[in-house]
Amino acid sequence: MPTVQNLSTGKNELWKAYQNAAPLKHHEILLELKAAGLYRHWQTVASKEGHDLRMAKAPLRDIFLKVMPETAPMFGVKLPTT
Repeated sequence: MPTVQNLSTGKNELWKAYQNAAPLKHHEILLELKAAGLYRHWQTVASKEGHDLRMAKAPLRDIFLKVMPETAPMFGVKLPTT
């Protein structure tokens, strides 16, 4: 008999940063995620409270770093300063 895996129902820090971002950033991120075929993966990652974002798929990370560079520390990435 299959068992149901208990998942945490809270949201992680990336989700909170996404929710606090400007609406234009929301749309840009969603369009890029859908174009890359990562929208469903994003929903899964965002719904895991305490998820180690350093283990997120690289294209997902790259989309967020491009649109919201302030999320770099969440992914364990240090962006070069200009």
